[in-house]
Amino acid sequence: MNRLARWAFAAHLVMMVFGLAGLTIAMRRPDLWAHSQVAVNVYAFGTRYAGVLQIVFATVAVLAYGITKLGARRTVIFFVCATSISLASELIGTGTGWPFGNYSYTSGLGAKIADRVPFTIPLSWFYMGLVTYLIGAALFQRVYGRAGTAARLAAGVWLLVVWDLVLDPAMAHESLSARFWIWHESGPYEGMPIQNFAGWAVTALAFMGLSRVLWRGEPPRDEMPGFPVMVYLANLAFGMAVCVSVGLWLPIGLGFVAGVLPAMWVLRGRRQRPSIRVRRHRGWGRVVDAVLRIGAGAFLRGWTLRPINLERLPGSGPVVLAVRHEHHLLDACALMALSPRPLRFLVALDWVRTPSQRFVMEQLCRWAGWPVILRPQRFRLADPPAVYCQNELPRYLVRGLREALRLLEDGEVVVVFPEGFPVIDPHTPGVRARLGHGFQRGVVWLCHQAAHRSGRPISVIPVGIAYHTSGQKQILVQLGTPFLVSETTDLGAALASLESEVQILSGSVGAADYAMPGAYRG
Repeated sequence: MNRLARWAFAAHLVMMVFGLAGLTIAMRRPDLWAHSQVAVNVYAFGTRYAGVLQIVFATVAVLAYGITKLGARRTVIFFVCATSISLASELIGTGTGWPFGNYSYTSGLGAKIADRVPFTIPLSWFYMGLVTYLIGAALFQRVYGRAGTAARLAAGVWLLVVWDLVLDPAMAHESLSARFWIWHESGPYEGMPIQNFAGWAVTALAFMGLSRVLWRGEPPRDEMPGFPVMVYLANLAFGMAVCVSVGLWLPIGLGFVAGVLPAMWVLRGRRQRPSIRVRRHRGWGRVVDAVLRIGAGAFLRGWTLRPINLERLPGSGPVVLAVRHEHHLLDACALMALSPRPLRFLVALDWVRTPSQRFVMEQLCRWAGWPVILRPQRFRLADPPAVYCQNELPRYLVRGLREALRLLEDGEVVVVFPEGFPVIDPHTPGVRARLGHGFQRGVVWLCHQAAHRSGRPISVIPVGIAYHTSGQKQILVQLGTPFLVSETTDLGAALASLESEVQILSGSVGAADYAMPGAYRG
């Protein structure tokens, strides 16, 4: 969450408390402040601007958060869909009584559009609509396909309607000191028509569903979606506090059971979910990364490493390194020893020979934060993996690639060896010669999916690795020019370009290449 989102949300909370104090204390007890001119000025300011600023600050906060987490394109799409559809519904509703019922707004929420709907109302639909949709998406993130999309939309709509179940009867209650809208008909729910909540559900489903279609994908996963939950709970708490002030208890109970508990469950479920990312949210993760770097340097003691264009690796943000695979072990050690940032390797473990070795290697990879996959080509060889079976292949591929996508969403550097097998490999000797040196499509697919989920291009950097031709213990690691993979990138052309660049960067190296200054000697 960026700084603007934090400060705007803090201002939203301040105006919320200020407005609540005005509604429940200042308006009911003018004898407490009427003798002070300063208090009179504050009261006048609050009655005119508190409600407007409360909504505007929340809108700014959610916009800033959305641009950071979802990308500008997805945030703008949701903003346009939510504000335009909700405004149309409100204008029709205040003019015809459909879809919400017969009601009208007072003058407490700012200037009115078409003299009927305050301009802040579509903004409130946007910021509460986005946070409820994100919470709903987190609740059903493990349900896939059309059923998952439907469940996420239904959960978002449900949470938004629950907010209205709490807020609407309180803010329009006859005993409230300042009413912001007035109902001209009655109904069975605290004097309100049930039609109102059906209208809310239809309107919310319309703009959430349209946004989801235009996004062309699900929202990126957030390890701890605390900000949407905080915004939702704060606004739910505001409605509950107003309900207490006017003696409405049923909406409070419904809000707690149907709104607070599901939102809190998202945080509880995320804390308990096992993930290789969990350790990096603790100080221990930095220790692990330091140990890996030191260990790689120690293993390469006596080797000379020559990095070229290392400054092309950005200091932050998601990056995919597409690396030439020459040696089964030294390639990774050289990269770890030279890289200024922690690296997350996409690791294939189908070479292990015993169940105990499998267990140890999988635990070490989880400890290091490295996704584990199985290579489909490995099962087509004459000597298939000893401790992995064919039916485990889809599960490991899906889980490993999904974890790699999560790492990119976290702004990590993911290392992929697109050739699949190293030239020098004691575990599967000669496989590279039989399969060839062609790049597998997975590296550009990973970048494309990450760009699709985040709504922004992903940087991929070709990396060449070459060992000294005379057999001396010298390694050249050369970074090529980064290029971006977006949702519209031609993956075939991108893969061909990437493969060609890596081959050029990994050309034969002579002794003169290591006479240049800047070499790293282990």
